[in-house]
Amino acid sequence: MKKSILIYSDWEEDIKLMTPAESQNFMLNIFRNARGEEPYLPTRAEQMHWLQIKRILEINKEKYEKRAQRSRENGALGGRPNNPTGY
Repeated sequence: MKKSILIYSDWEEDIKLMTPAESQNFMLNIFRNARGEEPYLPTRAEQMHWLQIKRILEINKEKYEKRAQRSRENGALGGRPNNPTGY
């Protein structure tokens, strides 16, 4: 599991429209998603917000996994070669 999560500033407008309880649940759902758990979505409004955000989180996860895999492959090859000019 990765240790960080991207939060986009354009989500602020959606979060401002939520009640304090909904915004708290929204943030907890982001953490649940990162742990691979199912989100808790008791209202239709929360379900609608989550559907918009879920795809973005999935794309971020795919990008992270591709980059992590590429780093593992490069590490198995010995990592980055030394720069012969000393820079």
